Amino acid sequence: MVYVLISLCWNGAPARKALAAMLLMTMIEMFQITLIPAHLLKSGYLAVRIAARLMGTEFAYRDLVSYAAGILAIYAVDRLTCKIVR
Repeated sequence: MVYVLISLCWNGAPARKALAAMLLMTMIEMFQITLIPAHLLKSGYLAVRIAARLMGTEFAYRDLVSYAAGILAIYAVDRLTCKIVR
């Protein structure tokens, strides 16, 4: 999903978009280590609690592996479609 959102905003090379998506997802996952998103769940504001849920509140290495697999898959599709269009 992040790769697609980046693609909607940036018409770069597929490898650069994949790298940007992986960096962004890694930063979000590492942010979870600070426990700030977990504390945001206790906020009195609904929008803040929703944002905390969307970010995730617990760090997990398997999430990073899942992000990498998903980004690699959409990168392959994007690269293939770029070659077909040309």
